[in-house]
Amino acid sequence: MEEIIKKYYSLKEYADRKTILDEIDDPRIKEVFHKRYKKELDQFMYAWVMIVGLKNEMDKIIFKNSRKKDFTEYMNMLGMNETIDEVWIKEWKHFLMSYFQISTNSKEYASKFFGIGSLKEEQVYTKLTNEIKLVTQKIPAFYGYENECKKLNQVANETLEEFKELKRRQSEVSWTI
Repeated sequence: MEEIIKKYYSLKEYADRKTILDEIDDPRIKEVFHKRYKKELDQFMYAWVMIVGLKNEMDKIIFKNSRKKDFTEYMNMLGMNETIDEVWIKEWKHFLMSYFQISTNSKEYASKFFGIGSLKEEQVYTKLTNEIKLVTQKIPAFYGYENECKKLNQVANETLEEFKELKRRQSEVSWTI
């Protein structure tokens, strides 16, 4: 069973993960999977991106109450209204690893100004670090949810460090072959 679960967390695609989910005998893993994916849409990814989009609304105090409802909905998609256990944290880590990979491989994300010029790798990591602060500290503090987001902040920062280490090791391997 341990090997199947390990394989499950190594898969990136929804369809592959769903297929192997049938072989897993853990109801909690299945429950968290179904909360993460609705109609094949990754709710974690959607919520994260939508929260990032709220940064432009923070200076418009007039929209604070209407945006707080949206923010709360996105936070619930990320599981802020759930019991955060090891299974939930593994799912967050899985999502974040995918998000970091997409971001670091994206020319748009790594561009300096409207697609002109590219950020260096360390600058992309700084951008990701700032995004983590935005999603798990600044915006939650604006809406009064800073305590609820502490665990997500911790997991996101730890996962980014793990991601950076994996990328570093991959580049070392490519040079030694």
